[in-house]
Amino acid sequence: RQWARNGVNGAHRHYSWHSHVQKYMRALHKAWGKRHRHRRLRAKSRLPTVDRIVVCELDNTLLGDPDALHRLLASLKAADGHVGLGVATGRSLDSALKLLRDWKVPTPDLLVTSVGAEIHYGHRMVRDQAWAGHIAYRWDRNALHEALRVMPGLKLQPKAEQHAFKISYFMDEKKAPRVRDIIRHLRLKDLHATVIQSRGMFLDVLPSRASKGLALRHLGMRWGLTPERFLVAGYSGNDEAVLRGNTLGVVVGNYSSELGRLRGRPRIYFAQAEYAWGIMEGVDYYDFFGAIRIPEEEGLEHDGDVAGISA
Repeated sequence: RQWARNGVNGAHRHYSWHSHVQKYMRALHKAWGKRHRHRRLRAKSRLPTVDRIVVCELDNTLLGDPDALHRLLASLKAADGHVGLGVATGRSLDSALKLLRDWKVPTPDLLVTSVGAEIHYGHRMVRDQAWAGHIAYRWDRNALHEALRVMPGLKLQPKAEQHAFKISYFMDEKKAPRVRDIIRHLRLKDLHATVIQSRGMFLDVLPSRASKGLALRHLGMRWGLTPERFLVAGYSGNDEAVLRGNTLGVVVGNYSSELGRLRGRPRIYFAQAEYAWGIMEGVDYYDFFGAIRIPEEEGLEHDGDVAGISA
């Protein structure tokens, strides 16, 4: 009986979860006190600690008006660290980072680049390898390139705008087929891709699993954030996929005409203000830095629509 009691007591003393945590914390404090007493480490990523994220297109949305950008960044800084900043852009990673440096914008918590072909995190720009593996499914870049060579009105963009998971073209709308006809042409060849037209002059071909919107869905699942915890701001056609999700969308006042068809959707707010002023108008509309107001699915008119903004 004594041996049995000793065994039970020893198990509780040495192998219970409580005792394990105590030993672990003692070891941590001992190691930290010896090696890091006067050292401050910068966190690799803030994403584990934020509970909502503002995600913006760069060109003509986050950037474009210096005063508006400064005001938005100051508001984000004052949000007690619980609001993250993300970028979702058609630009390549290098191009996006250079533009951010030129405008003196701190490195965002996450970057979705090349229209959703890549995701990177934090100051070190760590690539999301899981996303790369996910979108590689049934992607045949060479075959797609060959299939589109015969299409009139399409001209490849410079090498810097190409990506392992993206083929980018200049598009002459007067000569090129409609997007639906391009998709039909690819399907007849058993090729799978997402085709995105923007600003009436650009065409991007991506894996069928890739887009800005699908990238945000992946981010939400990875970091435990529901769609309502993302406020997404954009201005052109390559923002349509991300605005159509269950996120809280904002179309800035200087938007491109192809986004006009999104009017009337309860979770897409058409701001009157342009550039980052429009983003802040959307933040106020959804009370995104506060309790977060989610519009009803039916019977709601957006403030911008009521004000009579035309498409």
